[in-house]
This record gives sequence, C-alpha cells and structure tokens, in this order.
Amino acid sequence: MAIVFLIIIFALIFGSFFTALVYRLYKQESMVKGRSKCPNCQHVLSVTDLVPVLSYVFLGGKCRHCHQKISAYYPLVELGTVVYFLTGYAVYGLTTNYLWYLIIVSVLYLLLVFDWRYGIIPDVISLPAIILAMLLGLWQGQNWLNLLLGGVIGFLFFGVQYFFSRGRWIGDGDLRLGALMGLLLGLHYLWLALMIAYIVGAVVSLLLMAMRDKTLKDQIAFGPFLVMATWVMLLWGQPILTWYFSLVF
Repeated sequence: MAIVFLIIIFALIFGSFFTALVYRLYKQESMVKGRSKCPNCQHVLSVTDLVPVLSYVFLGGKCRHCHQKISAYYPLVELGTVVYFLTGYAVYGLTTNYLWYLIIVSVLYLLLVFDWRYGIIPDVISLPAIILAMLLGLWQGQNWLNLLLGGVIGFLFFGVQYFFSRGRWIGDGDLRLGALMGLLLGLHYLWLALMIAYIVGAVVSLLLMAMRDKTLKDQIAFGPFLVMATWVMLLWGQPILTWYFSLVF
C-alpha cells in the first residue's frame, strides 16, 4: 500500500506539472521563469493554491483572489495521470518496462491534453516522441524495418485523409500521431487501435450531439481518442487481438 500511495503522490505532482507545461508551451512561455498565475486575474498563486486536486476541492473550484470559476480541466488532468500511473504499475510492477511505459505514456498523455485543451497536436512534443519510440523499439530488439513500416503506414493512413479532405477531416498533427502509433504498436496492433479510436470517437460525438453540446458543424479533437486507443493496445493488445479474432472467426 505504501508503494501505491507514493505512486499516487508522484502521479499527482506530474499531472500538475503537465497542466503548467501544456499551458506554457501553448503560450510559448519559459518553463523555468515565472510562477503560476490564476488564468483569470493573473494573481500569482501560492503553494496552498497548487496542491493537486485538493486545492481545487477546498477552494470550491474558484480562485482564492478573484473568486472566478476555475476549469475542472486541471483536477481531471491530474486524476488522469493517477489512472495511467496505477494501471501501468498493476500490469508491469516496479520493473524497467514500467519505467519505459511511464515515459512513453506520459508523452502520449501530453499530446492528449494538448489536443483536448487547445485542439493542437504540437510538433515540439510529437516529433521527439517519434524518435523516442524508434529508439525504444530498437532497444527492445525489434526489427528496424518493421518499425519503420509501422510508422510509415500510420502516417500514410492519416496523410491520405488529409490530402483528399484538404485538411477538413483531420489536422496535420494527426499525421505525426499516426506515425507515432505505428512505431509503438506495429502493424499487428495499429489497425485495431485505429478501429477502437474511430468507434469510440463516433459514439462520443453522437452522445455530445444528442446532449446538444456539439453539432455536425463543430470540430471534435480526435487526438484524445487515438491516444487512449494506443494506451489500451500497449497494455492489453494481445488479449484484445485474441478476443477479436475469436469473435470474428
């Protein structure tokens, strides 16, 4: 239990850092200069205002200074970090694979948060992630040609859609995310991850339209669905693949 508690604490700290990192990358601000501020009144926040999740709860979701409502985005990102930290620990335990899992999934999570918050998949995160995924695959002993083929197929899958729709169906950031997915999953898991992402994305979009939160004219960030499908396949790819083939055949 002590290990689980420490993992939760570290996850919350990283989650809080991720919200600041995404904001400052979007605003092109330095990560080492300046302190965190209220997004409404720009008042510098104290340590007690920055305790992950708890500060939001105790302050009633409002700024201590201007009393304006603060988005639930912040505690949700922090809690999401806890989810993938604990899930990885349950699957891998305290192993080298768990460390690699945290590095890769943390990068994926940053892409998810960035696209969810700002509708952008930034090259400053996705391009280094592609290099990291290639190095990780080689370190694990995978064939470099298979890795490259997975990345190219993932890129082309979205590249064709981007070309024929002239960027109306998907953003160009999805092309780099597709390449990253291909490198991480390989061809044998990539197609199933894409299927999961499209099915879940369609269901969520229909629910949002039914609730009148979105219309057919509104754009819905697709990156979060791609990231979540990749995460699922990284953890449970083989059981899901076995189940799918048993269901179909």
